[in-house]
Amino acid sequence: MVAACGSETPASTADAATATVDAAGVADGAGAADGAAQADAAIGAETAAVGACAVSPAVTGSSPIAINEVQGKSDDWVELVNTGSEAVSLGGMVLTDKGSDGCPKIASGLTFPAAATLAAGARLLVVGKKSPLPGQQTDCLAIGPKTCWHMAFKVSASGGDGIFLIANKQVVSAVAVPATTLTDTAAWGRIPDGTGAFTATVPTPGEANKK
Repeated sequence: MVAACGSETPASTADAATATVDAAGVADGAGAADGAAQADAAIGAETAAVGACAVSPAVTGSSPIAINEVQGKSDDWVELVNTGSEAVSLGGMVLTDKGSDGCPKIASGLTFPAAATLAAGARLLVVGKKSPLPGQQTDCLAIGPKTCWHMAFKVSASGGDGIFLIANKQVVSAVAVPATTLTDTAAWGRIPDGTGAFTATVPTPGEANKK
């Protein structure tokens, strides 16, 4: 389940080693995908002016995979969750943040390899690293899951940020992180867990969100 840690290839060129993630459970289970989509619907209006983006920052696609929690203070990380009832392929999906023009920064994002999947109800932790390694890693956080993925970008805690999950050149989940919201004791997560709107939460990487 854990990929070899022998190189410093950027996570955007992650290898194709099998990366099936075991279910860890989501608080609200059935119907969560619809709730997550509704919670994401306004992201286009919350990001900066679009201009000529290669991929629009507005949520125009759909997927049971949702951005569930974000932190960018002492550690940078993003938690994804499968709100559906079946395993979902992550192959080709891109997790990234926004550039100064408001557009998703595709080139510097984490592109998941073809074999990556996320089990029904499972969570996946992506951690920001200066020298990200491909595939699943064990160099993660002091708390939370023992395995994670690496991303090359950082979440802006002071200036605010936009985080996007892209599939087939469409944003399927997104969150606008307000400036100065993230602290050592406050993340930005969905309440109810997996399905609701974003609000300040206790940082719980790999676990259900809570106020």
